[in-house]
Amino acid sequence: MAQVRDDEALIRELLAGVADGWGYGGVKGWLMGKRVNESDLAGWLREHEAALGADAEVRGQLGGLAGLGRGELAEVAGELVRGWEPEVDESEVWFDRGNELYGLGRYEEAIASYERAIEFKPDKHEAWSNRGVALRNLGRYEEAIASYERAIEFKHDYHQAWDNRGVALGNLGRYEEAIASYDQAIEFKPDFHEVWSNRGVVLGNLGRYEEAIASYDQAIEFKPDYHQAWENRSISLAKLGRDEEA
Repeated sequence: MAQVRDDEALIRELLAGVADGWGYGGVKGWLMGKRVNESDLAGWLREHEAALGADAEVRGQLGGLAGLGRGELAEVAGELVRGWEPEVDESEVWFDRGNELYGLGRYEEAIASYERAIEFKPDKHEAWSNRGVALRNLGRYEEAIASYERAIEFKHDYHQAWDNRGVALGNLGRYEEAIASYDQAIEFKPDFHEVWSNRGVVLGNLGRYEEAIASYDQAIEFKPDYHQAWENRSISLAKLGRDEEA
């Protein structure tokens, strides 16, 4: 009875040899010695792609085989290894680049990067929101608001975008709209101390000092060491002619 060839055992022997330093000549010599057709083993690799890809050690060894750069086995191994590489999320790459540029104060370039991220993933709400922040820093408040609204369109409970929208509206003197935007942020995240403080500032700008103080008190409740809220609270108390209150 003819012996059944164990292709898996042959592949493992081959990969072990390559790991030990075989070059292309060594592989050809091994194939001749085993009387194995290279195309047959290459076909076995293709047929068992899923199982091979699930074994991290084998994936690494196939990478070594692919690195030989010659022969059908190396070619197939290269195809498999490339197929197992995780897909690059272009949207995330551009988003991260935008954040880095923003951190450097290069706002125009950051905006361009966020827009590239949005091209790859139009519903990427974080990119729309961060684009709005960069636009606001350039004084382009209307565009910033529009960008925040796109973020909110894709994620209605995105409290950061509601807060940032409120800031941009306040920059334009649209204080009532700003308060409404802050209230939306608070609805989705009641302990968001920055938005309570920002809301207090706008209420103060409207001369509604009692409400402003109540808003600062909420900010302080959630973050007792929030010095900006304490400072702005003191200003509102002074406007009312009241002594500093603990």
